[in-house]
Amino acid sequence: MNRVLARLKLHWVRHLIAALQVAIGVAVVAAVFVDVIPLLRSSRAGGEVEVFSAIYGGDTPFSRSRSYVWTAEDVRFLESEVGSVMAATVYENRFPALIRVGGELLVTRGFSWVSPGFQEVVGLHLVAGRFFDETDLLSDEPSVAVISKDLAELLFPGKDAVGEVINIRSDAETARVSGGLWPGSISTEGAPGLDVRVIGVFEHPQGMPAHFGFFAQSVREEMLLPATGWHSRALAGLAAADPAADATGAGATGGAVPAQREYPELYFRAASGTSREVVAEIELLLGARLEAKGHAPLSAAGGDGSSLVVSPAVLGVDAMNQGQLANGLVLGALGIAALVVSGFSIFTTFLATVAERVRSIGLARALGATRLRIVREIVGEAVTLSGIGGLIGVALSFPVRQVVLRPLLFSLQPPGAVDFAITIAASLLLATGIGALAALYPGWTVARMSPAEAFYEE
Repeated sequence: MNRVLARLKLHWVRHLIAALQVAIGVAVVAAVFVDVIPLLRSSRAGGEVEVFSAIYGGDTPFSRSRSYVWTAEDVRFLESEVGSVMAATVYENRFPALIRVGGELLVTRGFSWVSPGFQEVVGLHLVAGRFFDETDLLSDEPSVAVISKDLAELLFPGKDAVGEVINIRSDAETARVSGGLWPGSISTEGAPGLDVRVIGVFEHPQGMPAHFGFFAQSVREEMLLPATGWHSRALAGLAAADPAADATGAGATGGAVPAQREYPELYFRAASGTSREVVAEIELLLGARLEAKGHAPLSAAGGDGSSLVVSPAVLGVDAMNQGQLANGLVLGALGIAALVVSGFSIFTTFLATVAERVRSIGLARALGATRLRIVREIVGEAVTLSGIGGLIGVALSFPVRQVVLRPLLFSLQPPGAVDFAITIAASLLLATGIGALAALYPGWTVARMSPAEAFYEE
């Protein structure tokens, strides 16, 4: 090792430049893959898909329309009749939401109507309180809510949000404040709105971007409301329930509100290892229920082209991980490209180095050194040089990750010790491997020369 380092010192500027080029490539590769490796490990360990969506609608040029056909009874049917369904929920994502707390109006990103099984379907993490149960679905108007940790800290700083009351303003007032009021809409000025008591606080997955909801195509939810199966008169800006008004379908303000409510999406979590069987079974069961409701059966599309589709659901955290993985692979490819370029630098550096050492190498050959020994010495010098560059790159990868990559990747959470170990080992192996390959040709070229040719080489 001392002989190798002594030889590298002879032309230290040339070798330092080559080592720094290796360091740049290793820094980028290590900084990227320390976040990509956990995603690759989790995706491989994740196994088959367990969360599915059931949507009844038609195809449009850019998306699939969703018809409001699902009810709370469909959720209860799946959970009670299909043994491989662990949990199910209806789902309707809406945005924005206008709320009033302490006399102040605030606009939140959005809220969703969900069933009690939503917590298990998406793996919701509660930091305080509880989630909905069947007793929260008994009243026509929702009276409770589960809110995000971010919203709880904003509305009730330094306090326990559980037990606090939030007033959700009517849809028309929300539209007016957000600039989306439609012509001919009914004025709900002075309507009391909907009071809900906070019973739980949930936390979005750490590092989740502000625009990601629980599902890939949903807006980030700050509130969850129980899907009672009835339209909210308060959110429609209507007075309390009036039998005479209900008979005509009109409330105190003259606005019509249907009594029962249906939802556009239904999600369920299947037991591990049963996804193929449960999808086929649920297509048949839900198809029969849709036909009983007057919609097209499973085997045919409706008059408007609608049909039932049961497919794997993409959770928001999965979409985030897929996006981060794609970005990481692109950035990692750029780092590997930089390492390849550094390999060319090592190649040209050692071409020049062995050219200057031809006579000494010829003397070694005359004294009995084998070709393999000559190649091994030159490749060993290149491996040492690229290894030094790799160590510098690993040290630089930490500031590169924090300063350069933070705006480019969604989540930059501290990786585990195993991820660090895998990343460092892989980066050093990649660097030394490129160094060894780069020095093979120069080493073999000079090693195959006879001692006489080496002595006469200018």
